[in-house]
Amino acid sequence: MKSSTIFRLNNLYVVEESDFYLVYVYDAGKCFKIKKSHNILAQAEIVCHIKFNFLDAIYLCALLLSPVGELFVLYKLISFNWAAYTITWNTIVLNIVFLVINVLLHEFGHWITMIIHNINIDGPKIQYLGHGIKFYTETGAAILFPWYRRLLVYGIGILINTLTMVISVLINLTPYVTLIMVVSLFNVIPIYGVVNDVAMIVGAIKNGGFGNGHKRNG
Repeated sequence: MKSSTIFRLNNLYVVEESDFYLVYVYDAGKCFKIKKSHNILAQAEIVCHIKFNFLDAIYLCALLLSPVGELFVLYKLISFNWAAYTITWNTIVLNIVFLVINVLLHEFGHWITMIIHNINIDGPKIQYLGHGIKFYTETGAAILFPWYRRLLVYGIGILINTLTMVISVLINLTPYVTLIMVVSLFNVIPIYGVVNDVAMIVGAIKNGGFGNGHKRNG
């Protein structure tokens, strides 16, 4: 697995693409490539060194198993005895509270994975759009990471949501994961024109090199 060292130079994040080129990241993930001059990195500060390790292997296995967890939760929702379940204002409020908590955990998961790599980014943001409110984390600088570490950044939210849903179902809180499942499916089902977490994961696998970063749509 390819290792990588990320530098900071003149407030920009830099990585060596090859022996001859450097890639700079600016403006939340947009990047440009320049020829490497002789001593340019001697002036740079090392931000982090990334190398594939045992924890990466565990995480990749967990990410591969997350669809199994989501299918388990979906099965429990479908087979739940809804006829005996009474919908009240309390249950509606609890569903919304569970959803808000999971969205916060999802987005802070993206943010924390960037921070532990010493990539300083703003925390999760709320943006008002014409058709609603969008809560997102800017993870564009992750394009400097090797593909396996990009999967950590892009997929951690899916893994967090899956784990919280599975735990909720196992402790008999099945009805309260309904809204979480709807949002989670939005993140894992490929939708044309929508840059969700799965689209970012697929892009990280297909494009092992560098490209423009994206704001995720959720």
